[in-house]
Amino acid sequence: LQKKAKSAPIPPASSSHSQREAPTIEGTWVRCMASGPEIYVGNKGNQKYRDQLAYYGHCYSDAISKLRKQKFDATERGVPLEYFTWERVVVDECHQTLVTGKGFKLNDFKDSARQAAREFLGVAETDVSKRPLVAATAVWGLTGTPLLETEARVTELANLMGGTYVTGAAHHWRRDERYSNRDMFLSQIDGSRSREYRCNVQEAAHRFVKEACQR
Repeated sequence: LQKKAKSAPIPPASSSHSQREAPTIEGTWVRCMASGPEIYVGNKGNQKYRDQLAYYGHCYSDAISKLRKQKFDATERGVPLEYFTWERVVVDECHQTLVTGKGFKLNDFKDSARQAAREFLGVAETDVSKRPLVAATAVWGLTGTPLLETEARVTELANLMGGTYVTGAAHHWRRDERYSNRDMFLSQIDGSRSREYRCNVQEAAHRFVKEACQR
């Protein structure tokens, strides 16, 4: 990718987690702590890894942008997958990329593979045209265990499928994986949402499940 795009070097992606998911929300968060919010039980973040992921994501995105400005002959070999626009993208076991909690013991799909999949699918990028894999028609996800227990789960699944319109802009916890200290602080001081907003979020989530999910 770096060679074909004629871009600056892309650093290795962090092999450690900057943010882990946990199923319960308890306790308090002390602002301006380097570890970030710990309102999620067992979810201790690490700002160093957040910075690494943010820098890697920036370099990767910049290389993709430069790659797509290049012109290649039909006989050119070694053109990266990120260069093409695919008719459709089908993600098998799509729930796997959205899982980083310690409680999920899935030996057939390691944490490092999930993290790589999130980067390749552009989960943190709400502009689908800038994602590594771009689909002309649609993105399909296949799973026997969809994660739909909360509105936030539905939102992140919709975001993975490219439906960033669902409940706003997919501002779910997974974006914390690459937030700076400033971003973390600002995200936590937002005022509480109104009852009307929460009802609209719930309605949008139900509508997405009804219309987009097929058996």
